Amino acid sequence: MERLLMVVVALAVVLTRTVLLWLFLPLSWLVWLVGSPWFIARRIPPTQILGWLDLNYFAAVSRLAPRRMVKWRAPWVPVARIGEVDHRIMDFSEPRILGRIFDGT
Repeated sequence: MERLLMVVVALAVVLTRTVLLWLFLPLSWLVWLVGSPWFIARRIPPTQILGWLDLNYFAAVSRLAPRRMVKWRAPWVPVARIGEVDHRIMDFSEPRILGRIFDGT
């Protein structure tokens, strides 16, 4: 039963991420345009902002899921560290992150 619950939660994560990417993409460009002098001075492209939003989405999900299901809590990435983000959105299942959150691997 617990395994089924984990599959349902993982599916919910994937589906909400898919929908939220439609919001994250324009939001990352808007954030970049508003803060463009700061981002250009630090050579931060909009794709890093999108990666930062996605990483913090997983951090939020790992904190909202019940503790007995989540083996690992994803750390928040502060705004000051956007320039260090190398996360890229490859596909919407992201097995490395989902596996780490739900299995602790």
